[in-house]
Amino acid sequence: MFRRLRHLAAALLIVSAGAFLWQAASTPRVDGLSIPEHVAYIASDLRGANDAYCMMRLEKLDAAYTPAPFTTPSVCGNEFAVRASRIGGAKLKNAPLMSCSLAETVAEWEQDVLQPAALEHLGKRVRRIQHLGTYNCRKIRGSARFMSQHAYANAIDVSGFVLDDGARVSVERDWAREDAKGRFLRALKQPTCDAFNVTLTPDKDALHKNHFHLDVGLWRSCK
Repeated sequence: MFRRLRHLAAALLIVSAGAFLWQAASTPRVDGLSIPEHVAYIASDLRGANDAYCMMRLEKLDAAYTPAPFTTPSVCGNEFAVRASRIGGAKLKNAPLMSCSLAETVAEWEQDVLQPAALEHLGKRVRRIQHLGTYNCRKIRGSARFMSQHAYANAIDVSGFVLDDGARVSVERDWAREDAKGRFLRALKQPTCDAFNVTLTPDKDALHKNHFHLDVGLWRSCK
């Protein structure tokens, strides 16, 4: 009896060890370090180990895009970048360069947050997302050490929206107004914070008076 139990325990140990080795072998690696996929997916600074399946996920969302991987001689770039000309029902001017992770998050945000809020507060859908840019190989403003998420195409600065009837909503002009447009913009803040790792609005400082900074980088902030 005890011999059978010992054999069973040994077999279970072998199976467990095999499962562990299989998981370790299939876990993404960055600079020789093994990290879980969900951690790698959040840690967009690592640029590459996380997005092997992102294009497949983006295919399932209603987005018009073309793959656009790029690197630079410096630390900037993204192996899994796209140029997205449309996200759901909203077009993007100039098909901005975005990491696949950012494009996927924007697509989910457009569907789950942006359009429902526009219908609730304005009675119209958004047909165009206006922006001030995505990729920019630079450090965070005011920092001598840390690169901006724009350097990896992990961030977009949204400046406003164009509705189905042609009406425009401007972050700079309408954020503080006590009307439907102002209420719409302010209603976006908390669910947008939930959707992105970092959301910075005009509440943050004067540098963000005319846009929402949205990114999928390593850190979390909602201001």
